[in-house]
Amino acid sequence: MSRVEHFEDKYELDWDDPSAVLGSGAFSTVYRCRSKVDGQLYAAKVIKAHNLRPTEKAKIEREAQICAMVHSDHIVKFHSFYRESGVYYLVFELVTGGELFDEIVTRTYYNEKDASECIRQILESLKECHRNGIIHRDVKPENLILESRTPNAPVKLTDFGLAVMAEPTPTFYGFAGTPGYLAPEVCFRDPYDKPVDVWATGVILYILLAGYPPFWHDDTQQLYEQIKAAQYDFPSPEWDTVTAEAKDLINRMLTRDSKKRITVDEALAHPWIAKREEVASGLHRQVTIDLIKRFNARRKLKAGVKAVMSTARIRASLMMKKKLLVLGEQEEEHAVEPETSVTPTPAAALEPVVDEASDDPKTVLALNERLLHAIANADWATYDALTDDSLTAIEPEAPGVLVEGKAFHKFFFDNAPAVKATTTQMLNPKCRVIGDVAIVTYSRLVQSATGGGLKSSRHEETRVWQQISSGVWRNIHFHRSETKA
Repeated sequence: MSRVEHFEDKYELDWDDPSAVLGSGAFSTVYRCRSKVDGQLYAAKVIKAHNLRPTEKAKIEREAQICAMVHSDHIVKFHSFYRESGVYYLVFELVTGGELFDEIVTRTYYNEKDASECIRQILESLKECHRNGIIHRDVKPENLILESRTPNAPVKLTDFGLAVMAEPTPTFYGFAGTPGYLAPEVCFRDPYDKPVDVWATGVILYILLAGYPPFWHDDTQQLYEQIKAAQYDFPSPEWDTVTAEAKDLINRMLTRDSKKRITVDEALAHPWIAKREEVASGLHRQVTIDLIKRFNARRKLKAGVKAVMSTARIRASLMMKKKLLVLGEQEEEHAVEPETSVTPTPAAALEPVVDEASDDPKTVLALNERLLHAIANADWATYDALTDDSLTAIEPEAPGVLVEGKAFHKFFFDNAPAVKATTTQMLNPKCRVIGDVAIVTYSRLVQSATGGGLKSSRHEETRVWQQISSGVWRNIHFHRSETKA
């Protein structure tokens, strides 16, 4: 019987050397290691599995399986995977060039031709993904890195932690990705497919030419509304010197209807890419470089703050878990680890991602919270999209009457009294998933600022959700108690 090979059989890693650490997250650390066979340097993503749920462990297995399928000069090469007692090891080629966006701002000369070449390489990486039936789902600046620091080093796509295998038809794989780069169909929580990667690349292209993103808002929900409406433009003066061909490609990549959106192969054949030397402008874009510097600083600061907050939440969760274990109670679910890049980039510099598994109770709780947000803001479009047409409800306003349909609710949205500010939150939410049905119970606290001051109310609610197709949930019934002041 042959002996099982372990990570340390093939690789040397000095665990005590601080310089060997390339990046870290809550439950994983990326180290520089050396092959014992040929002395080659690699990057090893080491994930402690003791505190991970089965679904999270399955995602690690999925990432390794997908990484082993793709082979391109523009994708970070995957070398090996080890599953050992309490630890996972994913070994990749060591890339040392840093983020593409960080390198661009060091250039003394930058123009459309350079941007076109960058986009071509990103599209080549996606061509390999899509050819193998893979949706990356997290194309963003943090995941676009350079092989080395030598001039004209290849751009490589990395971090397949959110990647999934595409189904034969569009499917809702979960609300996953990074907010500013999500496609409209993801924000609508509709079934989606490979075009989501093209959309994200279109956002990257826009930034490469302007220095700022096409969709931006500090409020995430407002950001999603911009994306769902595909609300962007080409303002002066920074867009005045951009060629019509570049704008045309952006428009084709940021097409709201995914069925009409340009494909990766079509984008590679677009004149601005295929005939770059003839079509793309050679005008130096110093303003763009200056704006990308600001963009880089802002996104890394924002991500750093969120990383600190995320670490605090995880620590609090682990402390609560210890208390529950002491009390002999059932262990609560802990926070999911932020994604960690295999590049030498501090974890705090990584843009946060969202990943809601379609069959996870947390997905339904997130949808329920979004529904309450729509009610608080009189957002009928969102409320209508999340509720079934035959929605039934027992309302305290109509005691003893089972209300069916949404006419009563539409009347409420149209005639709700205006308030200066309304906030709503779920207290002690619980979710139980039984097959394709989920039952959510919680206390809803509503606080409204009116002319007379702050008004608070509290309701006890139960909402029943049904999964009408893979990952697509609709609220089909709810029961609300009388108001408690």
